[in-house]
Amino acid sequence: MATEHDKDNRNYGAFAYGWVAAGANPFHCTPNIKGIKYNTALHCYEIDTEQPYEMDKYITIITPEAQCFGVRGFNNGKLTISLFLPNGDPCQADFQFVNYKL
Repeated sequence: MATEHDKDNRNYGAFAYGWVAAGANPFHCTPNIKGIKYNTALHCYEIDTEQPYEMDKYITIITPEAQCFGVRGFNNGKLTISLFLPNGDPCQADFQFVNYKL
């Protein structure tokens, strides 16, 4: 017989993923990605999915294609991904991401 914990575990897994070109062009993304744009004021990529992004309900793995690192956040229900050079300057680069529902 399934317990409440077992029922919760059935919802875990990759919710959204894809590869994004530096210019915010999505490639090989899941169908639930509604749009991606680069926000020049905030220096981040905004990824709009079918469900609002909440920091405590998802974890995101970011793999940049360049010599930079990625940081996740959220803005108006959208997942944001900011990329930075080793010296801390923001940058735009190709990256891959996987968003897991907790």
